[in-house]
Amino acid sequence: MENKSMVAGILSIISGVFGVLWLGWAILMVYMFNTMSQWGMPYSSGPPEALMVVMTVMYTSIGVFLTLLGVLAIVGGVFSLKKKRWPVALAGTIAGTITFFPCGIPAIVLVSMAKQTEFTEPKPSV
Repeated sequence: MENKSMVAGILSIISGVFGVLWLGWAILMVYMFNTMSQWGMPYSSGPPEALMVVMTVMYTSIGVFLTLLGVLAIVGGVFSLKKKRWPVALAGTIAGTITFFPCGIPAIVLVSMAKQTEFTEPKPSV
């Protein structure tokens, strides 16, 4: 199979898209926390406002971190599709594993297997 890097690139891009979707989830959670802190819960005084601030910061941080990893996975997937710069492609598949495990592990295996046969190394300039 001579298209290992192509399949790995597609899997890495899928993982990257899931990583970018984490930001949408984090924004939704932040909106929910802010709404809960403003309106309070029915039949209670509501959660403490300091807890909502901590949760907002935590989910925002997680969302931004996983979005950055998703962007790295997409970039690595593009390099894998182009069959250039194996280290960047491998870094992208590792980042894709963190964002979406089921697509990331096969991508790492396929990029590693394609190193010798499919990737071309840039020639050093003198």
